[in-house]
Amino acid sequence: MSICSSLSTHESSPACRSPNAHFQYPPQSCATVDAAGKVRHDWPPPTSGPTATFSQGLALGVAVHALGHDRRSPSVTTPRIAVLGGGAGVLPAFLHHALPAARIDSVELCPDVCAASRALFGIDALEDGGRFTLHQADALAWIDAAEPASLDVILVDLESGDVGVEARGLIAPPASVLERPFALAAERSLSAGGVLAVNTLGSPELIEVRVRGETE
Repeated sequence: MSICSSLSTHESSPACRSPNAHFQYPPQSCATVDAAGKVRHDWPPPTSGPTATFSQGLALGVAVHALGHDRRSPSVTTPRIAVLGGGAGVLPAFLHHALPAARIDSVELCPDVCAASRALFGIDALEDGGRFTLHQADALAWIDAAEPASLDVILVDLESGDVGVEARGLIAPPASVLERPFALAAERSLSAGGVLAVNTLGSPELIEVRVRGETE
């Protein structure tokens, strides 16, 4: 199992603070709306600017998997990519567009977000095509229940959601993603040569301490 990480820190991040939200992200999207009001998913993630770090880091996971084709069975012709923390579905939808042979699983906990993604971001049409599945589920539980060797790439784009942990410098991912049980579940669900890519945001020192504590 290969592991990739995209890292942003409090100091380098262009995010701003406000009285209503302790941490806010700038706008980011891989979707566009044409003149007829149709949602398109062929807009690539940004390669520069304030939102590039996380999208490039997660996309790197897909690239690493593609480069490791010699480690996989020749019978693997339809890679399966899971995006944990799919949100409105724009990044999973872009992958669906860019990789016509891949099957995409987008896992999102919030039912309202899932409903909005279908109603406003064209995800319902992608589901009708058979290569895209939106799962309204807890992402960590979903991975734990996945069949062995059923996934080729896992992209983790989850925020902590724990104010206490975030105050100590870990915005993403949830602390449990950096712990041994998740790593073992991810490894079990990945095929030979599979890739786990994690978006990390916060203190590099805290992330390193947590990871080392789980691997030593």
